[in-house]
Amino acid sequence: RTVHIFGNTVDDVSAFIHAVLEEGDIAILDQNLDFTGHHRLGTDLVAQLRASGFTGLLCIRSGSSSPSDRQFYLNSGADCVIPKEGKMTDIVREIQQAYMAHERRRAVDEIPRGSVRAPSDACIQLPGQL
Repeated sequence: RTVHIFGNTVDDVSAFIHAVLEEGDIAILDQNLDFTGHHRLGTDLVAQLRASGFTGLLCIRSGSSSPSDRQFYLNSGADCVIPKEGKMTDIVREIQQAYMAHERRRAVDEIPRGSVRAPSDACIQLPGQL
């Protein structure tokens, strides 16, 4: 996979949204996006991505991670909150754990009602269980 970095100008916002929707698995957004003459919130972009059907991992990166702030970020549709401070190894581990938990939830959500996930990850429909 390829890593793309956006944020030089406010025009990058639409390019970012497009790139995430077309090829993204994980997107990390700063909560406060300051451009010359423009201010955007990462949580607004998270909500926009979710409303557009993005099902990948969305992380908010913020210097403010009080319990109420974290809840606000998660309520916007983010899957995890990444502090701006901290060791890179800890941040990578947190993203990895969030991604694995997110993928497990997605796998469960994709199982049709009345079906069971077989060990081979094939989906088997049980008769009379609709």
